[in-house]
Amino acid sequence: MEARNLWTGESQPAAPTLDARLDSHDTALWRIRPAAPCGKPARTGTIIMTVAGKQRDIENYTRCLAAPGSVGACTGTPRESWTVTARGALISSGGQCLAAAGEKPLLLACAPNPIQFWKYTLTGNLVNEADHQCLTATNPDRQPQSLTLQTCGHNRPEQIWSLPN
Repeated sequence: MEARNLWTGESQPAAPTLDARLDSHDTALWRIRPAAPCGKPARTGTIIMTVAGKQRDIENYTRCLAAPGSVGACTGTPRESWTVTARGALISSGGQCLAAAGEKPLLLACAPNPIQFWKYTLTGNLVNEADHQCLTATNPDRQPQSLTLQTCGHNRPEQIWSLPN
């Protein structure tokens, strides 16, 4: 890992740990980059949607996309972990890719096929590259919810997702 203190400009050479000493009222801001042997970082984490009208209900405010293709309460299980590739594939923790098959998404062995690639728009839509349909949660007030592929709408809450950075 290579680290640079953004306040002082001081760099810390490749090391397995970051050494910083601060007073209780101080703040440090570091830019950390993996060392070359570490490889390229992956975008891995949960894919969530915010449920409209549930802002005051913390337990039901978000839903997580889970393999094999449902949306429900976030539980922190491996089924809710996804890797987003540079090409736009969504790979489940089981190593399969989310694909569009007609009106339903499903998990398939990963392959360079447009049905397995998704475009993430500025408005939060996940649009399938092959059929240009949006990943959509059905029955937003129920748990777990199923998923369909539908025509993308303008700011439809059931079509707005947040991806891992």
